[in-house]
Amino acid sequence: MKKLVCTTCLVLMAGLLTSCVFPGPTLKPGDRIGEMRLTTEYDMNINYLCGFDELDAGTCQIPAAVSILGVSTGWSEDTPEELDAAFKDSVWTMTVDGRKIDLPSFGTFDLDWGEQKARVWDVGLSNLTLGEHTVRYEFHLENAVERGNHTVVYQFTVVAASPTQSP
Repeated sequence: MKKLVCTTCLVLMAGLLTSCVFPGPTLKPGDRIGEMRLTTEYDMNINYLCGFDELDAGTCQIPAAVSILGVSTGWSEDTPEELDAAFKDSVWTMTVDGRKIDLPSFGTFDLDWGEQKARVWDVGLSNLTLGEHTVRYEFHLENAVERGNHTVVYQFTVVAASPTQSP
């Protein structure tokens, strides 16, 4: 009996340790979260539909008619050299509805952001499902002008189109 209890305890402990070390796969382009599919191809970024205040407060509403939505964020600096330095040793993580995303598999792209140069993660969602969603980026910048830990959270709700009212 003692041997059975010890064996059971060892198996349980191994299972617990494995779940801590291997928390599950990270998602890549083409993978799904429910019915939504992760993509790098999209026409509209969430920031064109909702302001940062709305996204932070969770009051952003996205019409279900938006079939593909970019949920990208990034970082900007004054010069390309400062941007390269900021990204050089940066560490980024992302989740969508609590699921871990493999950011490097999505890649980044550079663009002009006003007078600054920006580097943005190339992440989108297609086949949006109705309801509340949360996208969370956490990152540490060692060599940026604003060094340290940063967080960007997009909280939004995909809503069905309201029926057209007749006069």
